[in-house]
Amino acid sequence: MQWAGKNALPAIAREFPSLTVFQSEQECGDGKNTWSYTGYCWQLMKHYLRNGARGWMYWNIALDEEAQSTWGWPQNSLVTVDTKARTFRYNHDYYLLKHLTHFVDIEAKAIDNKGSCDDAISFLNPDGILVALIRNQQQHAQIVQLQMDATTVALDLPPDSVTTVSLKPA
Repeated sequence: MQWAGKNALPAIAREFPSLTVFQSEQECGDGKNTWSYTGYCWQLMKHYLRNGARGWMYWNIALDEEAQSTWGWPQNSLVTVDTKARTFRYNHDYYLLKHLTHFVDIEAKAIDNKGSCDDAISFLNPDGILVALIRNQQQHAQIVQLQMDATTVALDLPPDSVTTVSLKPA
């Protein structure tokens, strides 16, 4: 499902719960690769994964420092390549995806979470490990409580951050 289908996803998930859905292209951004846009990508990722998508695809893996897509307008990418210096840098969206893919295994199942923070995505890995990615959009640290299955944790989240928690269930 391309990004334009995001609003249809909840209804599709309810109507066809056994349908395998992959998000195939996130919204491509403005080429500035800012942390605030990564927060927007987080909201999109959370929406898709909470509504049954089994995978999240990022559209541009790498663009040069001009950030021009092949269609001629600026877009975000996971990596920016400086073609003159022959160097590269990882952008914020790269680190968001790195958090997800480092801790959430193939065949993990998205699970519901409860607690004082709804800005989280939780998974049960095939080996029984519980994983949650939690966003603190506040400009100050925040203590939250998160419950996944029968396991509850209290976390002190740094300001304006994404935190990953990996736990063996109780």
